Amino acid sequence: MERGQDAAGIIVIDDQDRVLLVHHTYGKKQWSVPGGMVEDGESVWEAAARELKEEINITAKDIEVSGLYFQPHKNRYIYTFRARTYEGRLEVDNTEIDNYGFFSLD
Repeated sequence: MERGQDAAGIIVIDDQDRVLLVHHTYGKKQWSVPGGMVEDGESVWEAAARELKEEINITAKDIEVSGLYFQPHKNRYIYTFRARTYEGRLEVDNTEIDNYGFFSLD
């Protein structure tokens, strides 16, 4: 089986220990951390940062690796990062994302 295209996302945590989630306008229309597919020639860090900027218009600061997961059914890796600070004004792209919110870890 050929390896699939890897994905990356950023878990943004605010000063109240809540997690930023975005709501997708496509597929199962579910809530998720901002992220997406890694493009050719792009590092996973760059992909996570690009997706965050595209989807919610912010730039994360002090990004740390949070996790690495393998999806055997798609033969790909998903890289997750964590950030506790960000710059910019939260704003959905209204193309892939139609809503956002900070949610308790509970």
